[in-house]
Amino acid sequence: MEKRPERRDKLYESEVRIQREGEAVFPVTIRIRFKDGHVEQREWDGRYRWVKYVFVRRAEVESVVIDPDRKILLDANFANNSYTAGLQRAPLLKWVANLLFWVQNLLLAASAVA
Repeated sequence: MEKRPERRDKLYESEVRIQREGEAVFPVTIRIRFKDGHVEQREWDGRYRWVKYVFVRRAEVESVVIDPDRKILLDANFANNSYTAGLQRAPLLKWVANLLFWVQNLLLAASAVA
């Protein structure tokens, strides 16, 4: 069977849905970055509970950041203001390093007692 060459004009349909969790209504900036480096910035008035953006492009969405300049200081949780597609290894490595630190200290304490 002959392998077909990959098509360069392949289009991806990406859907980005932003949801307001609290009751405060603020206009907010949303920055969408695609895997080809293209960046789109949208303004959302925040009146409705959620908003949906659909993009048809030659690259998939790589990341989405809500309020990238952190202008809204009343945000109680900045951790839920971004999304990155794919596996992120940095948080996993941090947890593994902390776990190894505590295991090492536990073994050191156990060897001192024995």
